[in-house]
Amino acid sequence: MLRKIFSRIKRYIPLKIQKIFVGSIFISFGKIVVTFLILYLLSNSTDGVLTSYGNYQNIVTILMAFIGLSVQNGITTYTARANINSTQSNLGPHLLTIFIVGLTVVSLMAVLVDLYDLKNIATFIGLSEGRFKFFMLVAISFLGVVQSYYCAVLIGKGFVLQGQALDLLKNFLLLFLIGSYIFLHKELSIISIMFFSALIIVPFLIRNLTLNSNYYFKPKLDSTTIEIAKPGIVTMYSGVLVASATIFVRNIAIDYGGYGLSDLFEIIIRIKVMYHLVVSAPLALILLRSYASADTNKTFRLASKAFPVMVIPILGLALVPSELLQFLLSIVFNKELEDFKLVLLLLIGAETVRAIGLFFHGFLVSKAIILPQLLFATLAQIIIIVTVVKFASAETFIVHYFVGYLLSQIIWLSLNYIYVRSLNNKNSILTNS
Repeated sequence: MLRKIFSRIKRYIPLKIQKIFVGSIFISFGKIVVTFLILYLLSNSTDGVLTSYGNYQNIVTILMAFIGLSVQNGITTYTARANINSTQSNLGPHLLTIFIVGLTVVSLMAVLVDLYDLKNIATFIGLSEGRFKFFMLVAISFLGVVQSYYCAVLIGKGFVLQGQALDLLKNFLLLFLIGSYIFLHKELSIISIMFFSALIIVPFLIRNLTLNSNYYFKPKLDSTTIEIAKPGIVTMYSGVLVASATIFVRNIAIDYGGYGLSDLFEIIIRIKVMYHLVVSAPLALILLRSYASADTNKTFRLASKAFPVMVIPILGLALVPSELLQFLLSIVFNKELEDFKLVLLLLIGAETVRAIGLFFHGFLVSKAIILPQLLFATLAQIIIIVTVVKFASAETFIVHYFVGYLLSQIIWLSLNYIYVRSLNNKNSILTNS
């Protein structure tokens, strides 16, 4: 059966994409190992450290979305088109304009939150932690945005693996710093460690600016800037929405079961991220570049070919004894969860549905079709939050979260599919007429 699957892959998928996907899997595997070791170290340290780590990661995601306006998808698409057409592109002036707008937005937000004492928003952006920690989180986010831009350009030029490898280096540095603090018995400052690991982008920037003397940095706002920024609206909104919803759900977990439950929830969320690194992340990067010039029919062809391969992990997990999974969770992370196998099945099922949905979502992103995606993403998070708030208890919190997550992804996939199908039918009518 596997031989037949691999023969179909070789027959229908171009060799370059096969190499990128395989290379991405190896890099993603490296990220998984590093993420796993970070979880291991933090889960065996003080209670609540994992929860703080997760909260800071989500706050940085929110701040990065505002500071950089999440234009990395637009950068990749724009660079890919220029690369495919062999034309010159200088992104510096456009990105500087976007930076100025993003930093202005964050500055105004911080002033208004501080001035009017908006506690809920202060919690979501980290201002409730204190001004110094907030500025540290802003600095981390700024460096993260610069890295995302740099990697987006590399991916747009076809250097997908190089762009991903830089993020792996950042995670490895984060692991090294966390391990050093723990083994040297020093106080673990998560924010400081995140800041120093984010500095990984600096030498790459210096090298790039030194080797390329034709850069000029003068703000520029025109149709190209809008073209680059427009696809980022969906990514920015989705990033803020998902991160805010996760912080909200994590706070509910603390209310239901204290840091013990919230730390366990964080471990499962990170397992979801690790699975996402193997399947969804490489797929999204490939689609983003390949959809720079594509029609709607391509989405359906690719999705139908990918589906048989993506259900294999679910079948494999179903064969693993639940006792073994619970034993591994207890040994590695010092946590217990009776429904661990059920949670993993729900998790991988939801990620499989999400991966299929990316074929249609990626097409809409590449065409800068914004409003439908905003509505679809909002509905998905509402479903998760309602499921947790209305049905979960301390004992069933994690199970209900992933039931809601699976349901939300099924609806998200269906809505994206229906919308792309309607575009396809509309194009067919116009062509025939």
